[in-house]
Amino acid sequence: MEYAVKIVPIAIEILPIEFRVNIVKTSGTGRRPHCKKGGLDVKKQEISVLEKPDILIATPGRLIDLVKKISEFTLKKIEVLVLDEADRMLEEAFADQMKELIHMCGKKRQTMLFSATMTEEIEDLIKMSLDKPVKLFINDNTVVASNLSQEFIRIREGQEDNREAIVAALVTRNFITHTIVFVPTKKECRRLHIILGLLGVKGGQLHGNMNQTQRVMALNDFKTGKIDVLVSTDLASRGLDIEGVTTVINLRMPKDIKIYVHRVGRTARAGKSGRSISLVGEDERKLLKSIIKSNKDGSLKQRNISSVVIEAYKKRIYSLEGSVKRIDEMEKAEKEIEEASKKVKESEKKMTEGEVLSD
Repeated sequence: MEYAVKIVPIAIEILPIEFRVNIVKTSGTGRRPHCKKGGLDVKKQEISVLEKPDILIATPGRLIDLVKKISEFTLKKIEVLVLDEADRMLEEAFADQMKELIHMCGKKRQTMLFSATMTEEIEDLIKMSLDKPVKLFINDNTVVASNLSQEFIRIREGQEDNREAIVAALVTRNFITHTIVFVPTKKECRRLHIILGLLGVKGGQLHGNMNQTQRVMALNDFKTGKIDVLVSTDLASRGLDIEGVTTVINLRMPKDIKIYVHRVGRTARAGKSGRSISLVGEDERKLLKSIIKSNKDGSLKQRNISSVVIEAYKKRIYSLEGSVKRIDEMEKAEKEIEEASKKVKESEKKMTEGEVLSD
């Protein structure tokens, strides 16, 4: 194909996080990067592909769609294929898409695969996509930065309902800015975000139910200081370099130490100091032991919060439950209206395109 033959080198980087945009620094290189991902205007992306970019950054699904839709666009003669955070893509059920993309690419190419972990699935992907692979290991993926101070708050049996009150006390009394709070579910993310807002915290949220625009806006607001506390699922635990994060709080411990390392790795970056505070329940103590065992240079200590403070915040949160419910219902209704409006626009667009074709 003329496009692929003329424009070299062409690199295609497949990103698992759809809102990671403009990460390629091309100043002074003469390269023209384009980003292809879900959530952006498809027509504009189709046009930009035909403009023959030097570097194409894409999510798996959108790249496959473009190849199938545009007859002039092929991956057969690319020179470089970069698979970034391959382990996470496989975890997020992109395995079939990854295999399909690799088969779409020509065999004469250089392939670079980046992964935080080396699982059996990754080994299978290596066998399928790489020829005579060379493995380079940077460091142990269970080691945290030496300038990170790790603190743990014990949640005793029968006190699980203290978690929200403890986090509320931390972010309103001690860690009021540049703080990320990780929660395991989208539901908990929305709820804690509402609670903190009612307590006067300038907060934002980041989870999978948010659209592209909302995610980018939340990140930008956090980076620029418009919001002080970002409540997030593990959507923000990897692949994002957010400068200035001083504190990471874990409402609950993640399922394994690797995710823990990714979470707390949002702070104490580039030689700067940082702090992580994790709430540890009785059924999470096994993971805590693994963290202690793997710790080499970092600081580890227990943090205690007065029972009087905890009870005071529990009462405040209890008094806000009615408001929390109303706000949650309102946000859900707005989401439904947004989705309905989107479907109407898509239908109108298809009808318009159909009329144009019939003319």
